[in-house]
Amino acid sequence: MIMVLKGHTETVYDIAIKNDGLIASASGDKTVRLWDLKSGKQLKVLKGAHSKPVYGVAFHPFDDNLLATCSMDNEIALWDIATETKLKTLKGHTKSIRSISFSLDGNVLISGSNDKTIGLWDIYSGNLLRTLKGHLDQVWSVAIGYDITLASASKDKTARLWNLETGELLQVFSHANYVSDVAFSPQIDLLASACFDNNIYFWQSGSKSPVRLIKAHEQPVLGIAFSHNGKFVASSSADNSIGLWDVRTGESILRLTGHSEPVRKILFNLDDSFLISCSEDKTIGIFEI
Repeated sequence: MIMVLKGHTETVYDIAIKNDGLIASASGDKTVRLWDLKSGKQLKVLKGAHSKPVYGVAFHPFDDNLLATCSMDNEIALWDIATETKLKTLKGHTKSIRSISFSLDGNVLISGSNDKTIGLWDIYSGNLLRTLKGHLDQVWSVAIGYDITLASASKDKTARLWNLETGELLQVFSHANYVSDVAFSPQIDLLASACFDNNIYFWQSGSKSPVRLIKAHEQPVLGIAFSHNGKFVASSSADNSIGLWDVRTGESILRLTGHSEPVRKILFNLDDSFLISCSEDKTIGIFEI
């Protein structure tokens, strides 16, 4: 670990990064913080929008100043980070919102909630466009594919594929335990899922069983992310470590340590030179790869 970003006073649940190296972090301390990747400097603290822990954070794909956050308070906030002001509050979920992601065109925000549903929101009006129902338990993660495909991960031991435009359920991928996170490969038809059985699963559309399984960690896998070149996948775990894996072979490339508590989420920066992690130890880690 080449850098540790400190400032949060509770678990850091989620992180997001913009192309210029701006990191956003969401925490149980009810704040969102903005950091500079290169210097590690804390730039801003966004607070006041949420009354309970902040679980998720997402940058808009085109608007450099628009940031979305979601919380245990059942609400989504849209922020102008330039002025540090809340623009809108999106209400409709009846329980904690665990994950958010923007559609590729930036017009729709997708949310996954403990109320077992997925919400599709118009970011301009703030209206709830559609509710996707099918999961039998909490939805812990949502991810957008490179077409109109949406993936979700749930405590019901499944990952699911949906058509973002129609809301149709396309496929159900069954697991041996809770599914904590999902991520699409940027290069090929491949979905990775992180599971509480300590493994990483790889799926292709149409496949009823995983095309590959990696026995990744000693404890539950909590987060997963593909590199931008599609060659590697990173996993974060309750065993306090991070794994880096070859997507093609499933072989272990690196095992990264440094966090003292479970590592919640992991992501690559744009040129895949750094891994950024967030942890229950209240810190954000920067690893050079």
